[in-house]
Amino acid sequence: MSFSSSFRKYFFWLFALIIFSCQPGHGSQQESDYTTRDQSHSKTSPKTKQPHKSSASRKNEGNIPEKVYTVLAYIRQHNTAPEGYAGGRKFGNYEKRLPQKDHMNKPARYREWDVNPKKQGKNRGAERLVTSEKRAWYTRDHYETFEELK
Repeated sequence: MSFSSSFRKYFFWLFALIIFSCQPGHGSQQESDYTTRDQSHSKTSPKTKQPHKSSASRKNEGNIPEKVYTVLAYIRQHNTAPEGYAGGRKFGNYEKRLPQKDHMNKPARYREWDVNPKKQGKNRGAERLVTSEKRAWYTRDHYETFEELK
């Protein structure tokens, strides 16, 4: 790894730490009641998926790793994946688990990003970040379910 690459990674993580340590706390808000499957019919019918699971705030999203917010902050600032990460490809939303329309009521356009750095000889894993112009979702199970980041 070259000095320049190490230097950039150091400042990426330093920047992310500063950004997230300066964030004000979030008040509690009503949580959306999207579910990932209908529990009452799981034995007799195929799994049914709702468009997405949304949580009210980061305080309530204790199950979304902080690294996801760090990667999202970098993407929002640089419009590219951090060095060593894959991402930026079009995400088709073919299963329609995310909203079909954006905030302007136009067809939504999505991009996908890895939340873990690439490691030679290792599988990329199932965790992904999916972004639209104004919103972002985290999936830990390779697009089966989503949790919206706030």
